[in-house]
Amino acid sequence: MAARRCVPARAGSEPAFWGDRLAARHDVVVVTVNHRLGALGYLPLGDGAEDAGHAGMLDIVAALEWVRRNIASFGGDPHNVTVFGQSGGGMKIATLMAMPSARGLFHKAIIQSGAGLWLPSEEEARPLADALFDVLGVQRGDVDALRDTPVDALVQAQFAAMGMTPTMPFGFAPVRDGKAIISQPVDREMTSAPDVPLLIGSTSEEAGMFLATDPSFATLDDAALDERLSGDFGTEAPDVLRAYRRAFPAADAQGLLRRIETDRDLRVSERQFVRAKREHSRAPIFAYLFDYNGGVLDGAVGAAHSADLAFVFDNADRIPLSGTRPERDALARTMAQSWTQFARTGDPSVPGGRVWPRIRRTGARRWSSTPHAAESSATPTVSVWT
Repeated sequence: MAARRCVPARAGSEPAFWGDRLAARHDVVVVTVNHRLGALGYLPLGDGAEDAGHAGMLDIVAALEWVRRNIASFGGDPHNVTVFGQSGGGMKIATLMAMPSARGLFHKAIIQSGAGLWLPSEEEARPLADALFDVLGVQRGDVDALRDTPVDALVQAQFAAMGMTPTMPFGFAPVRDGKAIISQPVDREMTSAPDVPLLIGSTSEEAGMFLATDPSFATLDDAALDERLSGDFGTEAPDVLRAYRRAFPAADAQGLLRRIETDRDLRVSERQFVRAKREHSRAPIFAYLFDYNGGVLDGAVGAAHSADLAFVFDNADRIPLSGTRPERDALARTMAQSWTQFARTGDPSVPGGRVWPRIRRTGARRWSSTPHAAESSATPTVSVWT
């Protein structure tokens, strides 16, 4: 997972996240939240600084509290707030569902490319914190010395600390303390959002973004794919490859690897989250898969991690990753309309369009998708991007 470090840190000011078109075209109020990340937001410090291990999540809760108090002044409805995030932001949406302080502050949730299943306890996160102190040459627990450390030095040190702590593959993450964060997002105790409708999904080739930084990927052929899968799956590799070749007969070796690694590293956890959410809540769930290849780099990255972002915000023409295919702008309008319709009604089905199937549990081990009618509402909604 270290490859994820190749993705630049994001801020709400980036063009992909501009909310002007959602507001102008779809009658919503968009609030973009910046919050503390990495060691700045999730460094467990123990006695006297118990909230340091989940400070970034408390930033988001504070923003939601601000929305509840003030959003009506901007034309929004504090009783119809949707939170949505992608990648690490998607994991934080899942984390909000395990935070008592967030209950009632949001009413719908969208998780894009990041269904978080596991959060470290304070004990599990401590080795990463200790490694950071070691890299900085600071005595463990010396918070004053940590405050005096330049931010740039702290950011560089956190990457070194991550390399020293293989038990924390995602690096610094919200720390589950049993108080601010009461449980794992998929635990039965997940009670912060039992009535919150969920829209969840990913791109079909998430791994394309990370594989593009691997020099060997550019020349990957069938023989190299066989060898790589044997290292990943052992004796099951031939069965895995056979199944994917059958499902995607037109895909070359690169295309197959993008999909295989995407399913293994992300979409399996997404399905686990959906199962847990359905078991432990009463709210409807809808799923999506973004399978649009904009053709960037001759299509080598595919429908990659983050490729959906500009489409959700109806900003595809502003972002080079979206490509220039003629159907690009129509897809962006459709996605933006579905996302805002879900924010407004709890159902992404667009009036007059195709009815979006709802995931429904019909038995302990049997699932089905059935139509779920959308409701209508003239009240402006609020969408909070994290």
